[in-house]
Amino acid sequence: MPSKNNVSALKAGQGRAILESVAQQQPQQPIVQAPRPRKVVAHRVNKGFQVEASRAEKWDALVAHMKHRPGAEKRTGPQLIDEAIDYLYERYIKG
Repeated sequence: MPSKNNVSALKAGQGRAILESVAQQQPQQPIVQAPRPRKVVAHRVNKGFQVEASRAEKWDALVAHMKHRPGAEKRTGPQLIDEAIDYLYERYIKG
C-alpha cells in the first residue's frame, strides 16, 4: 500500500484496489450519530433569599465542591437548593 503522500500508485490504475483494501481495514462508522437524549429542564422562578455572610461563604464552598464531583454525585447550585427545600419541608411540615 502506498503512503499517504505517494499518489503514483493511484495514477498507475491501482487506485480502486487500494481504496477497497483501505475500506476493508477500517470499520465503517455511521455518518450521522444518534441524537443525544434531551435533558429535562426544570421550570425555575427567582426568589429573593437573604442569608448571613458566613452561610453565604459556606454555600459557595459547597457548590464549588459538589460541582466537581464525579458522576451521579455531581450537583449544581439550583439542584442543591431544591434538595435543601425538600429536606426542610419534610422536616418541618410532614415530620
